[in-house]
Amino acid sequence: LGIALAPGQFVQGSDGKPVGVRQAVDENGKLMLDPSGRAVEVTPVLNASGKPLLDQDGRVLSQEPQVDARGKVLVDADGHAILNTPIMDASGQPVFDAKGHALTNEAFVGVNGKVLTTPEGEIVFVQPVLDASDRPVFDRNGEPVMNEPMTLGNGKLIVDAEGNPVMGAPLFDADGQAIRAANGEVVIAPPIFDATGKLVLGADGSPITAKPVVSSNGRILTSKDGTPVMAQPFLTRNGKQLVDASGAPILTGAVGQSAIARNGAPIKIKGAEVQFGTNGQVVDKNGAPIKTLGGAKLIMTPTGTPLAANGLPLTDARGKAIQVSPTGAVLDSSGKPVLTPNGKPLKITDTTKYTVTQSGKKVLGPNGKQISIALNGQAITSVGKPLVAANGTPIFWDGKQKRLEDANGKPIKLDAKGNIIGDKISITVVVTVDIG
Repeated sequence: LGIALAPGQFVQGSDGKPVGVRQAVDENGKLMLDPSGRAVEVTPVLNASGKPLLDQDGRVLSQEPQVDARGKVLVDADGHAILNTPIMDASGQPVFDAKGHALTNEAFVGVNGKVLTTPEGEIVFVQPVLDASDRPVFDRNGEPVMNEPMTLGNGKLIVDAEGNPVMGAPLFDADGQAIRAANGEVVIAPPIFDATGKLVLGADGSPITAKPVVSSNGRILTSKDGTPVMAQPFLTRNGKQLVDASGAPILTGAVGQSAIARNGAPIKIKGAEVQFGTNGQVVDKNGAPIKTLGGAKLIMTPTGTPLAANGLPLTDARGKAIQVSPTGAVLDSSGKPVLTPNGKPLKITDTTKYTVTQSGKKVLGPNGKQISIALNGQAITSVGKPLVAANGTPIFWDGKQKRLEDANGKPIKLDAKGNIIGDKISITVVVTVDIG
């Protein structure tokens, strides 16, 4: 950023005349006033060498008052006009857009129309992003791309464990060009976080950023509104990255991103979109963790598949990943609702611990306690361990037949006390990890 000239000082313009503090005017030459009716004063801007920044016509650049959509001057908490400052390239020169306007930083205005501030009350400023050639990056509408703070659905700023704003910025390819989705939208990447909410840093000490999700055809996946879908690795509390059986990293949604269903539509709870907090945890518009069956935290992939305690995607009786609908209903891989023991469709916000009763008998696990179901309808013990049948396949609750079945659809038999005949605990698949 340029350096604002100290009040009372002057610089020499290209015409040899001194330039100092002046009263700001709009594009029509009208004096700009703050909400209290005072004229807004702006000062010239210098580079690091103390030389004034000049526009393309050779005039000294000054700070600019920021205005809202109605053209009214925005002010800070003390009633002072918010002034934006021209940015500079690596050589200390101002950067201009296609129309010749000098690009400036600006206060970030949230969805509620208010200037965003940190918990300490400091205004959050954003600024245009430059590529490797010090040229501004433009979005598909021709507007300069800004680095942007990650916010919750209610407009509240997302901060890291140290209280600093979580900022997203464009990703660049090896040639220094901004990476774009097929629709031309620039890919904005937030940093990734571990299970404790701390930034994950690379070997050089800089934050590691999330990556776009690429579909099977090699294209960057986008939500229905055209926003590129971003993902981060699923990490344990000690920073270990979880992988699936093939060794591929398990991915969750990046912080601040809206959680989407498989069709790209946002997942909504009570009409409000839900988002990803740190390390894949799904939160509501106020940032509160969404709790699911038994009060457990809800962790999901970027495209709406809930994850089990071992980090693996929850699967149905076919062995395929389940999904969450745009309304928050839990669906099997074919799109049919997963049913509770009482036959009702299961929702991700359902915190009930659904215990299983079959033919009037409480179904007991090997520890003698009544079993319940997981989000995918799979039978689990009272401590959350999945049950498998004697043939080695998982046991699921069939909400229509009102009975337990193995993955092949064969009914599970009970003895007179409600014990599953031939049941056993899977000890080779389930590994509980500390994910916070």
